[in-house]
Amino acid sequence: ALGAMSGEAIFSRLRTLLARPEVDVREAALHSAVRRPSRGLLDLILPPLLEPDLHHAARTALAAIGNPAVPPLLRMVEGGHAPRAQSLAARALAEIDTRAAVDALLTMVRSQDLRLRHLGLMGLARIRARKGRPILPRHRAHRLFLRELSDYRRCLDPAAALETNPAPEVRLLADSYRESAEMALERALQALSCWYDPRPLAGVFERLKSPDRRTASPALEFLEHVLPRALFRPVRRIFEEAAAVPAGQADGSEPLAIWIDGAWRSEDVWLRACAVRASRSVTGFDRSLFAGENHAPMIRDEIALLRSTGPC
Repeated sequence: ALGAMSGEAIFSRLRTLLARPEVDVREAALHSAVRRPSRGLLDLILPPLLEPDLHHAARTALAAIGNPAVPPLLRMVEGGHAPRAQSLAARALAEIDTRAAVDALLTMVRSQDLRLRHLGLMGLARIRARKGRPILPRHRAHRLFLRELSDYRRCLDPAAALETNPAPEVRLLADSYRESAEMALERALQALSCWYDPRPLAGVFERLKSPDRRTASPALEFLEHVLPRALFRPVRRIFEEAAAVPAGQADGSEPLAIWIDGAWRSEDVWLRACAVRASRSVTGFDRSLFAGENHAPMIRDEIALLRSTGPC
């Protein structure tokens, strides 16, 4: 009933209810906070966003508050929180759906962190689908599309080159490269959906990620129809030309070492951990590549295991 009332006293009462331990009481208070949004409730609405039973109600309450909720949500995304917290905060930004929220999502899209870029583009695509009209200029959507498409190509070659390797560690690296390629392709099409109609682009993604050219062909025809000719040329090259596998470098290093180095220099934590594990299969591999201490726990574990096996 507090949501239907007016007056300053309701906010102190809502704060009391939002601080209660009972889940059902806090959920009811969050529903009331949607009808009486106030930045003064932010400190009590943000924590329930991370609770499985309350995150839907908390997200709706944050969307009702609007722009005042954008800075703390962006800090939650960029502050090294757990992946689930980042996803929930990015989803809340997409539901706020104001210019400030779009700018926050664009900040994520400009990040070097691939996960933040993925969440940012996903949020922008959700806003575009809900509004039914473009939310970015066409030239910016094209530029983001090409950036993510270049990441797709960089991951596609090693995935094809290493998938038949006899070593399971190397095949894991190939599978990880393949997964990274699909994520980059998804990001590229999410970027396009910030200008173009997102509904057919979902089908384009499902077809283009297939290795069967006959399956991908209708998707390419659709893109050729909607994209400018100059923009479609690199798309055709990537999907219709055979991926060239480098034969090595001038210093004589093996192709596998090249792919390991490329994975290590990526921004993907999982791909970097797989690079450390795959290095066991390269005789005489220079482990100084993995020097440093400021690594994610997953990478530190793989480096410790690698060191325990002795020199290559």
